[in-house]
Order: sequence, then structure tokens, then C-alpha cells
Amino acid sequence: MFIPGKDVSKKVTLSPVKRFIDTVFVPVCVFIISLGSFSEAFILVEDLRNMLKSKFSNEFEYETLADLHVGNTNSYVDDLLGAPAAAKPLGEDIDVKYYINDKFLVTSYFKGERLTAYTVVAIADGFSPSLEWYDGLTLGDKPLAEFNEQPQAFTFDNASTNRFFIELSPSELSGYFQNSYFGTLQYGTGDVNQELLNELYNSEVFGTEEETFEKIKAFRQVSHPNFYGQGELDINTIQKGLLSNGEFMNFFLR
Repeated sequence: MFIPGKDVSKKVTLSPVKRFIDTVFVPVCVFIISLGSFSEAFILVEDLRNMLKSKFSNEFEYETLADLHVGNTNSYVDDLLGAPAAAKPLGEDIDVKYYINDKFLVTSYFKGERLTAYTVVAIADGFSPSLEWYDGLTLGDKPLAEFNEQPQAFTFDNASTNRFFIELSPSELSGYFQNSYFGTLQYGTGDVNQELLNELYNSEVFGTEEETFEKIKAFRQVSHPNFYGQGELDINTIQKGLLSNGEFMNFFLR
């Protein structure tokens, strides 16, 4: 539990870490080094550094996601994110794998051994990675409308088991064309605005194209994203690979 106050916070967070270092970590490193296993000692130091960064900030996770890129190999993504928790074929020679972390969920789309698209859903409060293709804005920092004025495509649903709103915008990263995916999912951080999403869905089914556009505009002006991604796939293929709320709860809730 967070306790306000600079001095108290230091006592709460640093004392357990210091005790761990003094009583466990340092003796183990000394023992390993005494056996001549310098490489193992360095690995322990790196593991401790990453553990502390993950425990007391999101820096380690941000650095990990920054190393994820379209074009990565299957084995590289597994080494980076660990073994996938679930997988399924999507058709069109695309396989989808799901990598779960306490703070995020990565959905990866592979053609053969090559990563052709990926998406990230924030599932821990305060997890807001910086998005370099949006001039350093962080996920959830502003409403959707302030990230993109006019996305190229949208897809959404208001089913009780799968509420989401996703948009696609062309972008150019690393010298070649990609799509940016952005939006809000039911099982991510924050809340999907169900009232506006319901109005949007009803407009799509029963209203006119102009009415639907206005509902999209209203939804984007107040909805903060918890979902982003990059890739070479169209938005409908991305949507097909996303977990439903029920699947997410079945696979990952512990």
C-alpha cells in the first residue's frame, strides 16, 4: 500500500530491498564468484536489476516492448517475451500467439517465422508506454482524437463478451510503410465508454453513414486508449486475432 510522504515511502520500499541484497543476493554472488563462475554472477546482477526496475517502476517492461518490431523472428519474440501462453491459427497462413505479463498482453501475428504485426494491451494501472510515432505521447495520456485527427479505418463491437473500438492509421517507421493500430478494449486498463459505444453500434446498424461518423467522432473525443500496435495487416485481420473478454478471463486471470 502506498503511504504518502517522501521519508515514509523510502523506508517502505528501500528497506526490504536492502535486506534482500545484504542477506541473500551478495552472499550468493560471492559464493558463485569463489567457484570461478563470473558469468553466472553477472547474470544474477542483471536479473536483480531487472527485478527491481519491474517491482518499483515500469522501466523494464517499457524497454522490453521497445525491442519488439515488425520483422522480428518467431524465436526472437519468444526470447524477448517468454513462451506464449496461448496460440491459434488465423487462416491466410497467419498464426497468432499471446504473451502475457502482469502489466500487459502482447498479441503477435506471424507469417511463417516472421512477425508481421503485433498489438499491446495495458492491463495494469499506470502502465503507459511512450509511443514514438505519436511524438512521444504515452498510451492513455490523451483521448483518441488527440492522437489522430482522421484515421483511415475503424472496427468496433458492443457485444457483452467483446466490447472494443479499434482504428488504423498509415504510418512510416524505419523507412518502410506500416499501419498503426490504436483503441480501447474491454479487458484493458480504464473503462470502455459503454453508453457511447452502444450509441455508435446502434447508429451503424440502424442509422445513416453521417450519423455513424458523428458517433465515432463523439466516442474518440472522450475515450482514452489502452491498446496500440504496429504491422502490415489490415484492421479486420487484427480484430480477428484479438481475444474476447471471455477468452482473456479464461486464459489469463489468476
